[in-house]
Order: sequence, then C-alpha cells, then structure tokens
Amino acid sequence: MGPTVVHTTSGDVSLKGIVGQVNIEGTSSDLDLTGIKGNVEISVTSGDIDGRGIEGNLTVEGTSGDAQIIRLKGDLQIFLHSGEVKADITQGGARVKTTSGDVYIKTTL
Repeated sequence: MGPTVVHTTSGDVSLKGIVGQVNIEGTSSDLDLTGIKGNVEISVTSGDIDGRGIEGNLTVEGTSGDAQIIRLKGDLQIFLHSGEVKADITQGGARVKTTSGDVYIKTTL
C-alpha cells in the first residue's frame, strides 16, 4: 500500500488508524492524528497539530501554530517559526526549533 497524502487549504484534517507513511501539506489547517502506525511528515503554513499514539517518526515544518504530541513512539523533529510545542515521547528522541514559542518535552519509559 502506498503512502496517505493529504493537501488542504483552509480545511481541517482528521486521520485515525492509518497504517503506513503519511504526508500532509496544509494552509490554515488544524490536524488531528490518532493511532498512526508509520512515519508522518507535515508541512503547514498555519494551524494546530494534535497527535496521539503515533508509532513512527514525526517531522513537522510550520510557520505558525501549536503542536501537542502525546504517546509518540519514534523520533520527533519539529521546526516552527511561531508556536508552542508540547510532546510526550515514549520511545525515541526529539529535535525541536522554534523562533517564538515555548517547548515542553516529557519522556516516559
């Protein structure tokens, strides 16, 4: 099965239980990702990201918006120009860069 690819402008995205690679490009879009089993790559201009129970690496590039990631089993890489990052990583490492915004990282073994 090939990757799941989503492109959206001014629309919210909700993905649940996807198995395999996920690629999302959005403008003014809130993202809700639950139970993804595979690597996730996100590029957003503005919008919030809520990820729960992702099993795979998560890469995010964005201009503005907050990211809340809970129970990530994989490496986290986030680059935001403006926005708050909250992450709970159960397995893997984190690399976060933000120009303006707070960062909270918790690891749970």
